[in-house]
Amino acid sequence: MRRLLLTGFAVLLGHGVAFAHLASDSYLRIELDTHAKVSGQWDIALRDLDAAIALDAGPEGLMTWGKLRAKQSKIEAYAFSHLAIGGGACPIEPNGFLVDYHAGNAYAVIRFTADCAQAPSPLILNYRLLFDLDPTHRGLLTIIQPGGERSEVLSPDHPEVALDQAPSSAIETVGRFIGFGISHILLGYDHLLFIGVLLIVAPFQRAARSRAADGQFESVRRSRILFEHRIFPKTGSHFWVRCSSWKPIEGFGNVLIQTLKILTAFTLAHALSLTLAVLGIVDIPSRLVDPAVAMTIMAAAIDNVRPILPQLRWTVAFGFGLIHGLAFASALVPMRLQPSGLALALASFNIGVELGQIALALLLIPIVYVVRWEKVYLRFFAPALSLAAFGLASIWLVERVAGFM
Repeated sequence: MRRLLLTGFAVLLGHGVAFAHLASDSYLRIELDTHAKVSGQWDIALRDLDAAIALDAGPEGLMTWGKLRAKQSKIEAYAFSHLAIGGGACPIEPNGFLVDYHAGNAYAVIRFTADCAQAPSPLILNYRLLFDLDPTHRGLLTIIQPGGERSEVLSPDHPEVALDQAPSSAIETVGRFIGFGISHILLGYDHLLFIGVLLIVAPFQRAARSRAADGQFESVRRSRILFEHRIFPKTGSHFWVRCSSWKPIEGFGNVLIQTLKILTAFTLAHALSLTLAVLGIVDIPSRLVDPAVAMTIMAAAIDNVRPILPQLRWTVAFGFGLIHGLAFASALVPMRLQPSGLALALASFNIGVELGQIALALLLIPIVYVVRWEKVYLRFFAPALSLAAFGLASIWLVERVAGFM
């Protein structure tokens, strides 16, 4: 049974890494006035448009403004074929085409207007962008009305919303952004892999130095690697053997407490840096943040094999969580929410991220707990999974550094 669990753990983690991808979001901002006039701005990632309609960046992979402008009609036709207001009773007219950057990623910005004087009430917006190609895509909608502002998260399960209804209740907003936070961590490949790397050794703790009462045995660190010094009583001969730097934690309750410390520290850290970034207090370019996120995965993976980080894993999760929070900011900053709505969205989003992490832990920790005494886990599976994560993060690091050069 333990061997089967080991295999299952490897398959689960490997499956998540193999199929993880960059989260796909677009940002739609709708303004309504008292005369049934609608004006909007729609930011769609160029990578998503390329997947949908082939932008033909050329052999060098560079999308210039001239090339993008030549595709303007095709982009607008594709976008508006997947957006309807008032059941088609509000003809949409594009009136601007720009390029913007969110977290270092290029977005086509389409501005438009619509006359909804003849549209039935309630005024329904139907959003279907990319759902046929990527069911994980989300449309982040901000609606500005004379009476206030509200936000929505559009998905294949929630593709329609009434634009002219009263602002959402606090409970509805909390529910939406908790769901968005859960999906963001579970579909955010680099954040998910970082958490997975930490969970590989969550039921273990660093082996401390110790000495037996008879003086015949002691453990010491040389070059950050744990060794045991043993003496044969009869011959008096000495020898050193290398041993694991991790030892299993006793009791499932203690393992859960240790895991919650790691996950909560990560959540608190990224909540702090995310808030500072969204408020504009901290502004670090994505060309620095994105490679740094990949480096956090590499460092955590190497630490699983050979200690290079602080002994307390929750401090590692907190320190690196500050970096991941700056990457999370790309999900909320482009929505440009007002302060009251922003505070609620931030809190709910962070709760969702924590719940997503706990869901992953509930899936993986029982398996690792059961097999933690198996020598093959610490000697083979944990190092192999960690080194695989290191290799993948190394590829991301090279891609991200090259992408900003």
